[in-house]
Amino acid sequence: MLDDARFGLRLLLRQKSFTIAAIAAIALGMGATTAIFSLVDAVLLRPLPFPEPDRLVRLYETRPDGGTNSLSPENLLDWKEQTRVLRDFAWILFGSGTLTDGGGAPEFLRGLRVSGSYFAAAGIPPAAGRVFTPSEESQALLVISEGLWERRYGRDPAAIGRTVHIDGRPVTLIGVMPRHFELLQKADFWEPSLMFRGRSVRQAHFVRALARLIPGATVEQADAEAKTIAARLAAAYPDTNHGWGAKVVPLRDSLVSTELRTTTQLLFGVVAVLLLIACVNVANLLLAAGSARKRELTVRAALGASPRRLVEQLLTESLVLAALGGLCGLGLAAALLRAAPSMLPAGTIPAGMAIALDGRVLAFAAAAILFTGIAFGLLPAWQAAKSSLAVGAAARGFSAAGTGFRNTLAAVEIALALVLLAGSGLLVRTLLR
Repeated sequence: MLDDARFGLRLLLRQKSFTIAAIAAIALGMGATTAIFSLVDAVLLRPLPFPEPDRLVRLYETRPDGGTNSLSPENLLDWKEQTRVLRDFAWILFGSGTLTDGGGAPEFLRGLRVSGSYFAAAGIPPAAGRVFTPSEESQALLVISEGLWERRYGRDPAAIGRTVHIDGRPVTLIGVMPRHFELLQKADFWEPSLMFRGRSVRQAHFVRALARLIPGATVEQADAEAKTIAARLAAAYPDTNHGWGAKVVPLRDSLVSTELRTTTQLLFGVVAVLLLIACVNVANLLLAAGSARKRELTVRAALGASPRRLVEQLLTESLVLAALGGLCGLGLAAALLRAAPSMLPAGTIPAGMAIALDGRVLAFAAAAILFTGIAFGLLPAWQAAKSSLAVGAAARGFSAAGTGFRNTLAAVEIALALVLLAGSGLLVRTLLR
């Protein structure tokens, strides 16, 4: 097999025009497919970066018109007190502000005000120091991101424990969260938030909330319990809660909208068709190139090469070609992923989901390269071996059969291209609307 691979590589180097055309087709199909698969993996397949992510759920209230809303503080506190299947209730409020610490210029930062159970719900330990707890929700404490710790304090452990100011308020810096920590929203710092009761806040729905299922509980049980609690609150507070319900959904479902899920699946379908077109294109090129090799194949058959041996050699050459095209495709995919953050609107990719060429994506790319090499190489290899059985008629048989196969493949390629064109046009129209 190594001998066949070396021979195939030498052959490709001699046929520069054919090699460039084939590698370009494979690279385009592989690059687009790998890049979009990284999006599919991040959005639909890869587990969220939290311990036991399937137990994380998002909490909503439903309006009388059927739409969903954030929670009111009063309803959230009642929900927390009455639930039996949820724990680690966490609420999130916006809290950006300007940091001053006497050591550098004031800096405006993205911040969140969160409950003391926010970090317990995430299940991610701090990178340094500690986080605040539910008993400390009324205290002036601060947890910062690892990026801010590195940028402003040079990762100095002495920074933990010092007093800094957020919008002029003194707070004590107690901990640092890991660099890639995100739960619902990326932030530079987190402060504790204490919820207050009062009729005025029961009718205001502005708190984002999440929780963890207790071991053994299901999302369906939590949703049914939430609706029971909401009905109880509607009966107790008809002025503010009449017609309002509750809803519990898995955290992933709340992060990945139906539109993003559908668009991602459509994009993957589009690039899969593109890769299939590339395979058909290269198969056609191989059939055409095989016509020029009929003398070589005839001589090999005359010298005793079996059809299986010829298929092995030609298929190995196809895999070498697929590997070269796949490597170029990975380079194209890497370039697309580097450009993606500047091309995609902010918030397109949910918080905590990163698209990258990681081990999972590279494993997919390796499998795709293997599939591609076999897909476009098997038919030409089989046709070449079959046509070389009859030494005297090899030239005529290979040429006639090869022409028939090439015509068929050309028709298939045109059909696939029309499907891709129509599907892409509809997808663009959908995205624009």
